[in-house]
Amino acid sequence: MREATPTALAKILWLYPNYVDENGALKLLVQALLIETPKLKILVDTCICNDKRRKLIGNEMLHTNFLEKKST
Repeated sequence: MREATPTALAKILWLYPNYVDENGALKLLVQALLIETPKLKILVDTCICNDKRRKLIGNEMLHTNFLEKKST
């Protein structure tokens, strides 16, 4: 969110320390689930994947290589 500046977040005391770090950055976690079988890969879409418009960030589309970075 563009409005979630460190200055704006500093006014919301209950966010600290669990949701905002010591530098004033919002702590967010985005996850997807990849199920791999010998014949198939299934991605459980949590509505955060690539190429989707996001109102919270000005309708910008996310482009990452998260599938290549999957944990083992």
